[in-house]
Amino acid sequence: MLIHVDLLVVFLIVCIVQGATAVGMLLTRWRRRPAARWLTLWLLAVTLQVIDYTLSRSGTYYRHQELYFLPLSYTLALGPLLFGAFRSARTTNASMRPVHFLPVVVQAGFYVIMCFQPVDTKAQVWMSLHKPVTRWLEYYGALVSLGLYLAAAWRLVGGDAAGAQRLAGLVKISGLEQRQEFAFVGEQQVDLALDEAQQAQLANGVIKVLSGPAAGREMALVKPVTSLGKTGVSVATITRNARGFVLAYVEGDSPPMVNGAAIGNEPVALKNGYRIELAGTQMQFVQG
Repeated sequence: MLIHVDLLVVFLIVCIVQGATAVGMLLTRWRRRPAARWLTLWLLAVTLQVIDYTLSRSGTYYRHQELYFLPLSYTLALGPLLFGAFRSARTTNASMRPVHFLPVVVQAGFYVIMCFQPVDTKAQVWMSLHKPVTRWLEYYGALVSLGLYLAAAWRLVGGDAAGAQRLAGLVKISGLEQRQEFAFVGEQQVDLALDEAQQAQLANGVIKVLSGPAAGREMALVKPVTSLGKTGVSVATITRNARGFVLAYVEGDSPPMVNGAAIGNEPVALKNGYRIELAGTQMQFVQG
């Protein structure tokens, strides 16, 4: 099968390889990170669209018209999927209502139906409907969708300078002195989730290490978000919000255990005396 190859085609092929690699890497975190699920689907949709562009640019569609309308375009899902990633990274609710994906269901249905049509029908629909009308609806529809959902993500994180920082990720404080003194507890992170009045109303929380090299050490949970664990082994966070302290599983091969039971993807509210096991280290949460 002869294809036209130029620098743009080569660039598109490289993008396809990188997209497929990124999808494969994110799949390893599919079960542990809700945000990774949305990003996996988003990158998959982008990669499939790049494949479609590559087939067009290389002349494959022109030489093999039976390939017209391959179901590779899911551009109307890009906005909802991206918003889903932001939402699940920012809140504990990783679900979205099905109505958000109704446009892409219609889009996918159109391609699936046309994919099985005779070549003559495909050529006729391409020239009379798709080329002058529906492909532009997809193009501008995807742009509008992305704009609306990015605006919604901006509102979700506050729509201000602090929100812009949270959109990019939690603001990190190095905490080098804390790491040297208390090796098991990682750097603390601030996302400005509570104001000073709310923080003052919460009873102090402390993590006591019961086993391992840091046994006997204590760390006050004075920041909105504290990271615990060992990168590459198991990492969790304790979030300090208006209702108390919440433990969440971030990444790693073994999830943290609370009072002997492994937690899943949903955060667990901590109560005074709860025992936590993370990366083989026993700890206790104390509040009072």
